[in-house]
Amino acid sequence: MKPRTPKKPRRPPAVPSPYRDLKSLRRQTNLYAPFDFRDYLQTRHQRLKPETVKGIAKYHRMKRPVADPETVALWLAETIFEKTAWP
Repeated sequence: MKPRTPKKPRRPPAVPSPYRDLKSLRRQTNLYAPFDFRDYLQTRHQRLKPETVKGIAKYHRMKRPVADPETVALWLAETIFEKTAWP
């Protein structure tokens, strides 16, 4: 029999769950104008730690992830604008 290897403890993801699905976050906030959504994200990102903001940027595949809330908010708003049709 093989010796049992202990399981590694799972690290909690660096991305808070509301930021994983941007479409549902936008639907919940009822903000369909890109600049309104950007402003909303920016104010929320300013309350987060810089590492968390960078984690969000990495999670959504930003080319060069940064910890700047303004840049990440703008980039996320542009990304979701491209992926979905705004009414």
